[in-house]
Amino acid sequence: MGSVAASLLAVTRAALKPALVMAVLFVGAGTVAAVATGVPDVPLSAALTGLIVSVTSLIVHETAHLLTARALLRQPSACSVHHSMTEVWIKTPPLGGKQNILTALAGPSAGIIWCLLAIPAGAPAWIAGAIAVVHGVNLLPFLADGRMLLVGLGQIFLAASRYSGPPPRRASAGARVHRRTCGSPPPPGGGS
Repeated sequence: MGSVAASLLAVTRAALKPALVMAVLFVGAGTVAAVATGVPDVPLSAALTGLIVSVTSLIVHETAHLLTARALLRQPSACSVHHSMTEVWIKTPPLGGKQNILTALAGPSAGIIWCLLAIPAGAPAWIAGAIAVVHGVNLLPFLADGRMLLVGLGQIFLAASRYSGPPPRRASAGARVHRRTCGSPPPPGGGS
């Protein structure tokens, strides 16, 4: 099975429990709204659309993290998919600065794009747009993707601040070496 298909399947399996929790929340809210308004078709249709866009964009979001990390590490088996009742996440070995940044941005970007593509496919813009905003909010620094982004930026900043330029050159040693490599005789006094 191809890398993309295997990754998509692994994330989809991990997303089953969170999808069930989302289904209870969306359908529950839609049912309450249907009973409260007396018009069942609109709230239930919105709830079902929200559920479909949420679950599929979650799968796309986490698959993008997984594929990006695997591509950057060039070690497909180094990354793994994990889940709880409400979350899906990817575990990776330690990443470098640019790898952290790209992996962190891949999920929310893919989720937002997926939500925006759902609009021409028939999802109401207010539903797909709200879910796209949730993907963007994941980049806030107190959430996992945002923390990963900050770690990557910090790694790059620290690496750049450690670089102080080329090592200092001593003029006399440099001149002596230069004269000898140009074929000049050693300096008077019998330099080594």
